[in-house]
Amino acid sequence: METGKIDICKRLDSSTGSMEGRKRLRVPEVNPHVICVLCGGYYIDATTIIECLHTFCKTCIVGYLEASKHCPVCDNLVHKTKPQLRLR
Repeated sequence: METGKIDICKRLDSSTGSMEGRKRLRVPEVNPHVICVLCGGYYIDATTIIECLHTFCKTCIVGYLEASKHCPVCDNLVHKTKPQLRLR
């Protein structure tokens, strides 16, 4: 495998267990989906706001929600009084 690439399986054939239709993606193509917008690092204990489905590191979003009750990406209200209850 070349440096900077990962294999993503499009479909797993259940009868044979083989991978068909594999597509190679470069790491920069995947990074926006696994990087926390609050700290800029890879997710550590990824946590999602259930109202809008935006994901962050758990410590990042818990710390952020101590000062704000809105999603840092879309500004949706997470919860009026206890925003941590709306995290998964």
